[in-house]
Parts: sequence; structure tokens; C-alpha cells
Amino acid sequence: MGTGQPSAFRRPTPYQRGVSGTNRRTEAVVASPGQPVNARGIGVEPSSVVLTDVSASAQRDPQGQRRMRQDVYEIVRDVVRYVGLDLDSLQTTDTGDGIRLLLPFSVLEPIRVVDAFVLGLSAGLREHRRYVAEPARVRMRLAFDFGHIEPDQHGWTGEPLVRIARLIEAEELRAALAADDRVDLAAVVSDGFFQFVVRHGHGYVRPSCFREIHVNVKEFAGRAWQLVPGAAGMCGGCYGLAS
Repeated sequence: MGTGQPSAFRRPTPYQRGVSGTNRRTEAVVASPGQPVNARGIGVEPSSVVLTDVSASAQRDPQGQRRMRQDVYEIVRDVVRYVGLDLDSLQTTDTGDGIRLLLPFSVLEPIRVVDAFVLGLSAGLREHRRYVAEPARVRMRLAFDFGHIEPDQHGWTGEPLVRIARLIEAEELRAALAADDRVDLAAVVSDGFFQFVVRHGHGYVRPSCFREIHVNVKEFAGRAWQLVPGAAGMCGGCYGLAS
């Protein structure tokens, strides 16, 4: 990143016309925790939730941690910018080794969220890998969910926030990264997100690229859908296997 090299994710796509054919950007995410939200804000309409987590982040020394965080923010910022949004205008939570983002449906359609982050992070991580030494490489787990999120005095609350924190800990994601060191990204979507958004096949990432898994983490137990490298069509490219 920042090398001036082209990224596969920056190819022109039909999405470059803007959000739903309008100039809507970040109006629905201007509320602060503990303040009322507007008629189209978080807590009134459903929002997509995206959570990233860097694999093996604890193995880095302090300097490596700082470099990792800088690189993660740069990569995510590029993904968000590509769909016409500004990361600083979105509701985000820094998790130390990742970022959680809230994206109301009026800001970005859920299927575009999946396409943007699966394809964008894959391309960004692949490009990053080409220009850094192996100890600085970033490999990432990624999770998606959706639902109603509400602000409170301490931040945000809602079942999707709890659920996505469990999904990203799915053993299958860790296993996918451990099984092949060429894999840069392991992703999972909640069962609801898959059934209502991904399954209909309107995005670039096809439903056939996912396989059903069962996640059992802490008090959460339920079905989810993992994006599997090589499962069908473009999945190998999504996961950064194509160099």
C-alpha cells in the first residue's frame, strides 16, 4: 500500500456510479453514542456490521504492532474509499488488532458491503504482501452480520455486535489460515446475512463460494457460512491465492 502499484480491486465496476444511484454518503452515521439518532440513523434501520481481526498479532513486537495497525487502517480506508465513503465519517471501533465498522443500509447496501470487503481486503492484503517482509505481512479474519444497532452511553449495543464477536473466533477461520500460508483472508458471514443477502446471488461473490459451518464459541452456537478458497469460481482469487 502507498507504493503506487495498481490493485486488482481498483478496476472499474458498475458500483462506481455511487450509492444506490444517489450521492448518499454518511448522513445516517453522524450520531454519537448517547445522543439521539436521526430518522435514518443507526438504531432505527438495520446496519451491516463488519469485523476484522489480524491473525497472530500478539506475536509482533511493539514496533511491529504499530506498523500492523497503520497498515490495517490504510488497507481498510482504501476499501471504504473505493465505494465512495470516508472511514473517518463511519462509526468504527478499534479493537486493538482490528476494526469494527457499522454501515446502515441507507449508506451502503449489504451485498455491496460483502463485495467491497471480501474483494477489497483480499486485493489489499495481496498487494501488501508483495511489498513487505514476511514478519510485517498482515493476514486477516473477517466476519459479517447485520441487524439493529443502538447507541448507548458507553458506545453501541445490539445482538449483531455480540454475534459477530463470536463468529470471528470460529475455529474454521483459524484453520483456513493455518492450512495454507498463501491465504491472506478467511471470512465468515452469519446465517441471517447469508440467507437474506448473499444467497440471492446479486453480488460479485457468489453463494456457491460459501460452505455451511457450525460455530460454537462461548455461549454462542449456531450456523454460519464460510468463504472457502477454491470452493467455486473466483474464491481462490478472493482469498489471495492468485499472485
